[in-house]
Amino acid sequence: MFLSDRLVQGTCPRCFTTKQFGDNCSSCGAIYSPIELIDPKSILSNSIPVEKKSKHLFFNIPYFEKFLKNWINSGVITSEIINKIQEWFKSGLQPWNISRDAPYFGFKIPLMLEKYFYVWFDAPIGYLNCLRYYYATKISAYINDIDFNFTEFMHKINSDIINKIINLASRSASFIHKYFHDSLSKNIENIQIYSKFINAETNISKYYREQNIKLVIHEVIKLSNLANHYLNDKAPWNLTDIKKDDDYLHEISSMGINMFYIIMIYLKPILPDLAKKSEIFLNKKLRWNDISKPLTLHRINKFQPLLSRITQEQINSILKEFTEK
Repeated sequence: MFLSDRLVQGTCPRCFTTKQFGDNCSSCGAIYSPIELIDPKSILSNSIPVEKKSKHLFFNIPYFEKFLKNWINSGVITSEIINKIQEWFKSGLQPWNISRDAPYFGFKIPLMLEKYFYVWFDAPIGYLNCLRYYYATKISAYINDIDFNFTEFMHKINSDIINKIINLASRSASFIHKYFHDSLSKNIENIQIYSKFINAETNISKYYREQNIKLVIHEVIKLSNLANHYLNDKAPWNLTDIKKDDDYLHEISSMGINMFYIIMIYLKPILPDLAKKSEIFLNKKLRWNDISKPLTLHRINKFQPLLSRITQEQINSILKEFTEK
């Protein structure tokens, strides 16, 4: 059988720390292949692995070196973080093996027999928006160590994005689709609350400029809480038996869509993929300059799930690969 890099241990070829896995060293942070380990052994049988040839897929990271250097110096990140990233360039970018031989868990690679995508290749793609959001809740204008907690990660994504933000759109859209042919009302039901969403732009813009993304998220969650309190207080689900063209139900549901619309404009720099899906649903581009322009007499598309809830099973699958020594 083929042993994945996490099933091989040995001595790090860089700092010579013992009992290191076959993909990277937890002591010095070096990244290498299992065949570079000194005195490698299988953690399953404690025997010395035998090298065999096998075809694999590699992501050509060095090809993007010029682009990456230009990007990190374009003003999107602070100089302190740039200095840290420069260490990777100095050591030299390397092609990244993104495939693994069976036996392995995860997603099989199409048209390749007994080959699977490396979990740390496909998982970040699926969770990229979620990871961006999670780290955004912790990033301030200063560099601090950020501990990644899987339970906290799952809770933040499910609680903040799914329950508070996406469900706001889902609940509101269900009435718009069922009773009003996917068309929004001509009036904003509560101008006072709507103005709070518009006026939040001053602080949120300031926090973005200061790269204090944690405070951006704080402001957005305050707005999402306000939006959900509004919807719960109005309880549009209790109005559906009055009459199908009821203006009040129409305006409440449209208000929910407009609050979601503004929230997603604020979150677009952090959650670009979710923003694209939201633009399709809203039938409207999310533009910062349009924040003060409500969606009135506007036709939206039928709501489709924008993001899947993260389950404990998915977390366990990743932890199985990235086990503690």
